Amino acid sequence: MSNIKTSEGKITFNKTEYVLQNFTNDSGESVSYALVSDSQVHIGTDKGIILFDLSCTINKETFTDINLFTAALY
Repeated sequence: MSNIKTSEGKITFNKTEYVLQNFTNDSGESVSYALVSDSQVHIGTDKGIILFDLSCTINKETFTDINLFTAALY
């Protein structure tokens, strides 16, 4: 299990800092994230799109709902 640390507009994951930013989804819309399933989400960053799932923790907190997980990132 990996832990994601958050700070204003940024996350740190596996000792690398990422700036959260929008990306273009398959429909051509600019979005900050895209739900993939009930347990996975794509998150836009300055280094590309990252797929996170509920096996990750955020600030050492576990989640069972992908919507709450995503909200905790922002």
